[in-house]
Amino acid sequence: MEMVKLRKLSFSNAYSSHSVYSFNYIVYICICLLLFVTNANGFSPTIQLPTSGLFRNTSYLSKTLVLNINDFGAQGDGFTDDTKPCTHAPTAITFHRCKNLKVRNLTTINSQQMHMAFTTCRRVAVSHLNVLAPADSPNTDGIHISASKRVKLTNIIVSTGDDCISIVSNSSRIHMKNIVCGPGHGISIGSLGKANSSAYVQNVSLDGAYLFNTENGLRIKTWQGGSGFARKIKFQNVWMKNVSNPIIIDQYYCDSSSPCPNQTSSVSIDSVSFRNIRGTSATEVAILFACSESFPCRRLYLKNIQLTSASGGITRSFCWEAYGKSSGLIYPAPCISSGEMIIGVNVKSNSTQRHKVDYALL
Repeated sequence: MEMVKLRKLSFSNAYSSHSVYSFNYIVYICICLLLFVTNANGFSPTIQLPTSGLFRNTSYLSKTLVLNINDFGAQGDGFTDDTKPCTHAPTAITFHRCKNLKVRNLTTINSQQMHMAFTTCRRVAVSHLNVLAPADSPNTDGIHISASKRVKLTNIIVSTGDDCISIVSNSSRIHMKNIVCGPGHGISIGSLGKANSSAYVQNVSLDGAYLFNTENGLRIKTWQGGSGFARKIKFQNVWMKNVSNPIIIDQYYCDSSSPCPNQTSSVSIDSVSFRNIRGTSATEVAILFACSESFPCRRLYLKNIQLTSASGGITRSFCWEAYGKSSGLIYPAPCISSGEMIIGVNVKSNSTQRHKVDYALL
């Protein structure tokens, strides 16, 4: 499937294309002002963005279908405009094994599952997408990316009951820009490594976002017992309002009714940066790095972080086995360790055929 364009597609008469586009324009102007109109300390204190939902959550009836757009006349040849066949698309859309795909100017409302998913896709560009679902709706991720490469998400508004954007196993080169998220569970890498599985996520970036009233902010979550890695991840230029767990890495994630067993193996986390993150936290712990004792978080980097309490109290950081450095003004005070960490590696000597231990400074 190549160059399939989705344009001016709406699933409810409640939102005309004109009003949606106008609203998008206002939101994006707000984001630009927030991120680029600065005072001496970096952000303008006079900018006030909404404290409640950007949308009014309304009950909608939806019907999920599984369709092959080729059955409706789509060409996918890189030249033909396949907009008309796509008017048959339901509120939940999954793209599987797609290449050179463009999705633009689309509104999807109140799906009973993930609104838009990309699995095993290459070279995807999604822009000007609105996703709307009630705040209490479970498993309604806005955009879910799995086993995909070279995905760009630009000018996206997500209001759901689960992750606004989730990126999972074997995905790389995922770039997000100008994202509005709230309510929901925030922007997540993971979960990774469930049921002792392997997962690989790398080269992910977020540049420019506004998160409000979300259960998490910028999150990386892995299960105990998994393997693989999450590395080379950058979050920058993000404004938050009343966000629980604004910055969180959790290598003890357990989404289960019963306690998860302690296991030594883990998906490793390496080279993750948080830059220019400002706003208010709904919880006392605004920065949380709960990393594995066997596979500590390495090369974490914090720069210009200001996360104050939404209720007027204090905020603090919590770190466990988290290593890296920070610069600029950081509040709450960072707790990552900047000291050297020594690990032992078993190396087999070719000359003696015996094992010895080499030590590396990280």
